[in-house]
Amino acid sequence: MNSLFLETETDALKIQCEGTRIQSSDLINRVSRQIKLYENSRMVSVNGGFGSTQETLMQMARELIAFGSEITPMLDFPVNRRDTIAKPPEAFFQKMNGNELRSFLRDFSREFQAMIPEDVHLESSIRTSRRRSSLKRENDNQIVWERLESNLSISLSRNLQSELWSWYDSLSTPPESMAAVREWMGKLSRQVQQALLPAAEIPAGIYPVLIAPQATASNLIPALVSGLEPANRFNQTSPLIKRLEESILHQTLSLKSDSPYRFSDDDGLPSSSMSWIQNGVLQAFPTPHDWASRLKTDAMAANFGGGLFSDLRLESTQTHPIQELIRQMDRGVLFIDSWGMTQGNLVSGELSGLMHKAFWVENGEIQGPLKGRTLSLNLYEVWGEDYLASSEETRTFGIYEPITLPWTLAQKAQLA
Repeated sequence: MNSLFLETETDALKIQCEGTRIQSSDLINRVSRQIKLYENSRMVSVNGGFGSTQETLMQMARELIAFGSEITPMLDFPVNRRDTIAKPPEAFFQKMNGNELRSFLRDFSREFQAMIPEDVHLESSIRTSRRRSSLKRENDNQIVWERLESNLSISLSRNLQSELWSWYDSLSTPPESMAAVREWMGKLSRQVQQALLPAAEIPAGIYPVLIAPQATASNLIPALVSGLEPANRFNQTSPLIKRLEESILHQTLSLKSDSPYRFSDDDGLPSSSMSWIQNGVLQAFPTPHDWASRLKTDAMAANFGGGLFSDLRLESTQTHPIQELIRQMDRGVLFIDSWGMTQGNLVSGELSGLMHKAFWVENGEIQGPLKGRTLSLNLYEVWGEDYLASSEETRTFGIYEPITLPWTLAQKAQLA
């Protein structure tokens, strides 16, 4: 019997294997314990409090296995695989001095205050923390690292009432040096200066749109994932249910998952690198165990704390620097973030909502912020027939289930 372990600062997962066949998993966090037992084509899950013993929960699981969920035959667990093991961060990240970075961020906030008008009020918040993570295997070396996370939020308002601009970001995916941190902050300074320009008064109409990674992460990705959701496929509400091995996005776009931090999902199914969408073609559906029999398909690693992916990465073979994408717009919208594009139909990809942060671009240059304007678009058009290019630059959000996204330039979106 082989044992494999995964530890983070909040969870500990132990998987028991007979050869390369998974027998059981034991997941413990600060408040609960969950045992999953696998026998033949059935799986049962038993939950208990933090103080519950493995023996007690395992005995309950053995008594209930005959009534467990039917699952597809378990895949072999990749005991000797290394491509999905959690990867320690860059060397600079390990040696970065938290006090140095925190001091730099505070000094930078004061510099912000000096460059904004007297009637504009600045509020900022800074937090720096370290997170410990480890991965160990029985009779194997333990990998341990510390992850430094620094967050900075800034908001500008006039007369403490009218919000002009707000911003939040994390250095959880670190640059390689303090010089790179300063370059990152310099870009932020330029954003603030652009936000202080007079608001642009632009008539409603259809314009090109350049969508920032944060807007993609909070709006477009959830819409795409909803089309892949097992429940929406089962209920026949997903527009993708009959599109397997068909083109659903532009031929230059691919959606991939590498699983660098999770070597199995919460059901114990091994993680692996996947191209869910390759060159625009839908290759596979993420399907957890509890949906596999209902959808009459094989289970794929897709139950990560209730999410379908341990990580995601949107790639394009048609890329340019961000500034070049801005210069390509004669008259268009630079869409940074929104309060949530919830007025459309998420599953069908129809999105509409008030833009929280956006700029008007004319003759390839940012002219000023757009205030109180609504943007409407269709996910499958923006990433389909209306898609023009992506940025070379990307941003990564999240730590243990990261998502990496570029900027996206599309031919048209409706500005109201």
